Amino acid sequence: MTVKKISSVFQSRMFALTVGLGILDIILYTLLFQYSAELNVLAKAVQQGEIIYLLVPLTLAMVFVLIHGTFTDYLWELLGLHAK
Repeated sequence: MTVKKISSVFQSRMFALTVGLGILDIILYTLLFQYSAELNVLAKAVQQGEIIYLLVPLTLAMVFVLIHGTFTDYLWELLGLHAK
Protein backbone atom coordinates (compact mmCIF):
# COMPACT_ATOMS: atom_id res chain seq x y z
CA MET A 1 0.00 0.00 0.00
CA THR A 2 1.21 3.43 -0.78
CA VAL A 3 1.22 6.27 1.71
CA LYS A 4 -1.52 8.06 -0.24
CA LYS A 5 -3.76 4.98 -0.18
CA ILE A 6 -3.28 4.48 3.58
CA SER A 7 -4.00 8.15 4.15
CA SER A 8 -7.16 7.91 2.04
CA VAL A 9 -8.44 4.89 4.00
CA PHE A 10 -7.67 6.65 7.28
CA GLN A 11 -9.44 9.81 6.12
CA SER A 12 -12.56 7.94 5.01
CA ARG A 13 -12.71 5.98 8.28
CA MET A 14 -12.16 9.17 10.27
CA PHE A 15 -14.87 10.91 8.25
CA ALA A 16 -17.35 8.12 9.02
CA LEU A 17 -16.45 8.22 12.72
CA THR A 18 -16.79 12.01 12.77
CA VAL A 19 -20.23 11.90 11.16
CA GLY A 20 -21.32 9.12 13.53
CA LEU A 21 -20.11 10.99 16.59
CA GLY A 22 -21.74 14.19 15.33
CA ILE A 23 -25.08 12.42 14.97
CA LEU A 24 -24.69 10.88 18.42
CA ASP A 25 -23.84 14.32 19.82
CA ILE A 26 -27.01 15.81 18.30
CA ILE A 27 -29.09 12.95 19.73
CA LEU A 28 -27.59 13.43 23.20
CA TYR A 29 -28.29 17.17 23.20
CA THR A 30 -31.84 16.57 21.95
CA LEU A 31 -32.45 14.06 24.75
CA LEU A 32 -30.94 16.46 27.28
CA PHE A 33 -33.39 19.20 26.33
CA GLN A 34 -36.28 16.75 26.07
CA TYR A 35 -35.69 15.40 29.60
CA SER A 36 -34.64 18.67 31.25
CA ALA A 37 -37.77 18.71 33.44
CA GLU A 38 -36.91 15.28 34.83
CA LEU A 39 -33.37 16.45 35.55
CA ASN A 40 -34.80 19.39 37.49
CA VAL A 41 -36.84 16.94 39.58
CA LEU A 42 -33.65 14.99 40.30
CA ALA A 43 -31.88 18.21 41.29
CA LYS A 44 -34.63 19.01 43.78
CA ALA A 45 -34.42 15.47 45.17
CA VAL A 46 -30.68 15.95 45.76
CA GLN A 47 -31.39 19.19 47.61
CA GLN A 48 -33.83 17.28 49.81
CA GLY A 49 -31.17 14.75 50.79
CA GLU A 50 -31.36 12.02 48.12
CA ILE A 51 -27.61 12.06 47.49
CA ILE A 52 -27.61 9.01 45.19
CA TYR A 53 -29.31 11.07 42.45
CA LEU A 54 -26.18 13.21 42.33
CA LEU A 55 -24.61 10.48 40.20
CA VAL A 56 -27.03 11.10 37.31
CA PRO A 57 -25.76 14.57 36.27
CA LEU A 58 -22.16 13.53 36.92
CA THR A 59 -22.55 10.52 34.64
CA LEU A 60 -24.29 12.61 31.99
CA ALA A 61 -21.50 15.17 32.11
CA MET A 62 -18.86 12.47 31.60
CA VAL A 63 -20.74 10.99 28.64
CA PHE A 64 -21.10 14.43 27.05
CA VAL A 65 -17.42 15.21 27.59
CA LEU A 66 -16.29 11.96 25.99
CA ILE A 67 -18.62 12.07 22.98
CA HIS A 68 -18.41 15.80 22.24
CA GLY A 69 -14.65 15.96 22.89
CA THR A 70 -13.92 13.05 20.57
CA PHE A 71 -16.20 14.49 17.89
CA THR A 72 -14.48 17.87 18.11
CA ASP A 73 -11.02 16.28 17.97
CA TYR A 74 -11.88 14.28 14.85
CA LEU A 75 -13.52 17.29 13.21
CA TRP A 76 -10.47 19.52 13.69
CA GLU A 77 -8.22 16.69 12.49
CA LEU A 78 -10.27 16.31 9.30
CA LEU A 79 -10.15 20.06 8.71
CA GLY A 80 -6.37 19.94 9.04
CA LEU A 81 -6.11 22.06 12.16
CA HIS A 82 -3.49 20.86 14.63
CA ALA A 83 -2.32 22.18 17.98
CA LYS A 84 1.24 23.43 18.16
